[in-house]
Amino acid sequence: MNSRTDVSLTTQAFWFLVAKTVGFALTMALPLVLVRALSQVEFGVYKQAFLLISTAVSILPLGFGMSAFYFFPRARTNQRAIVLHILSVHFVVGALAAA
Repeated sequence: MNSRTDVSLTTQAFWFLVAKTVGFALTMALPLVLVRALSQVEFGVYKQAFLLISTAVSILPLGFGMSAFYFFPRARTNQRAIVLHILSVHFVVGALAAA
């Protein structure tokens, strides 16, 4: 019986490829469906909201996620403190964005 740690890298890469392909297909299909289902004004509002949210999602973290990936594996003794710091920074940035 395979445990979670026994799954090969090829299997993981396959499922990642499947997920990325499904995500790409949905990303391509959703605007085509919405342009037919919504009026021109409603679709324009949707596009503006989508642009605003996607820009905020890319700008608001300020690259903090990449620095977390750098520090987390290197500090074996301080992992709880690092996780707490990561969560607190994301909470503060999310709260500021919500305000």
